[in-house]
Amino acid sequence: MLLNVGPTHDGRIMPVFEERLRQMGTWLGVNGESIYSTIPWPTAQNDTLTKNVWYTARKNAKSTNGYDVYAIVLFWPEDNILNLGSPLTTPSTSVTLLGLKNPLHQPKLVGGTTNGMRVIFPQVNVNQLPCQWAWVLKMTNLKN
Repeated sequence: MLLNVGPTHDGRIMPVFEERLRQMGTWLGVNGESIYSTIPWPTAQNDTLTKNVWYTARKNAKSTNGYDVYAIVLFWPEDNILNLGSPLTTPSTSVTLLGLKNPLHQPKLVGGTTNGMRVIFPQVNVNQLPCQWAWVLKMTNLKN
């Protein structure tokens, strides 16, 4: 990701750039798990069905496929329903939204098919969202 933030000739950071850097820090505070020490998911880097969804993965020997997989969703899904073509579920697949601790506010995995999975995002107020941009689903125990 290119932020294109640099100091002025005398070493100052312009206020608008400082704001962007602070916002990025806030986002990483919630979603850094999906960025730090991860790799592109070997199965797919972006979703095959839905645009603006990107994947990373972190090794986890306890997970069915050996990875925790993160779907970085750039836009909140219309009607709170997100169809993903790349991840394939197992009976033990779980999905959480990073930054939300309340189980009532977690996304719900509606089911998996041979063509992917469907996730219903939680009904939450804007002020309850863990961040303002790009939400991250953590998926464990995927088939692939």
